[in-house]
Amino acid sequence: MGKKGRVKGTVRSDKVIVKGYIEGNIDADSIEVLSGGRITGEIAYNEIMVEPKGTLEGTAKLKTGKIKKIEVQQENEAVR
Repeated sequence: MGKKGRVKGTVRSDKVIVKGYIEGNIDADSIEVLSGGRITGEIAYNEIMVEPKGTLEGTAKLKTGKIKKIEVQQENEAVR
């Protein structure tokens, strides 16, 4: 979903990439929340990645089955 995209409802897909806003439930094997993207609701996933400045508000539940990969990115900021 692009930067200006907005969804209110349930999303079911193999892979969900969010740069806009989703309000509702997501059921996907892979979820990516890009910088500026926002999810509000309940998600079920096997693989998740949230970039710095991406937002997830709600509950996240790992689906049953084999975990493929969980990736964590951290933003390096200089303190002035």
